[in-house]
Amino acid sequence: AATYAVHQVWAGTWNRRQAVEHVTSAQVRELTRGTFHPKAWAEAASHRSIAKGSPASPGSAVGKAAFSVEQAQGLVSRGEKCILIRKDTSPDDLPGMLIAEAIVTAVGGETSHAAVVARSLNKPAVVGCEGLRFGGSWAMTLGGVINPGDVLSVSGDRGEVVRGKVDITEPDSHGEVANFLRWVRQFGSPPFVRGVPQI
Repeated sequence: AATYAVHQVWAGTWNRRQAVEHVTSAQVRELTRGTFHPKAWAEAASHRSIAKGSPASPGSAVGKAAFSVEQAQGLVSRGEKCILIRKDTSPDDLPGMLIAEAIVTAVGGETSHAAVVARSLNKPAVVGCEGLRFGGSWAMTLGGVINPGDVLSVSGDRGEVVRGKVDITEPDSHGEVANFLRWVRQFGSPPFVRGVPQI
């Protein structure tokens, strides 16, 4: 969509503002977020998959497991990235959701609190994870035990969580895409650039 918009400007059909207006905010977000490399993810998922659920909000994230707002805040205060894992989320969890890289829940669907908030924050979310159960200070999944501080990789596109770190590839920032993102920063206004990082 971005490439087509740029070509329309080069052809003289649209001006730059019109080009920005013809690409949705969701499409712009896709241009600005990194993703797991498909081959690296496939390999990790085949050996280290720990939870599967509904892909409620797209994106890719790596961080350490936190089971409460307090644990999330503690990790972030030490310069760590965190994944907030809850049975379900409520407004009380918002401080943790704001600082988490991704959100994972045991229950819920695409209209659940976790899913709706994650999409509004442009954060990956996997909800309704089958077999996710909570103990005192840990969680049990079909793929094993998750302890606080365990490193996890979350794919909001695939609805899956794997143990350990999977490398995230940076988004394309060359050619037509680079041109288009410059125009977004120059001309964009809500809803066109909602959630777009200022790069």
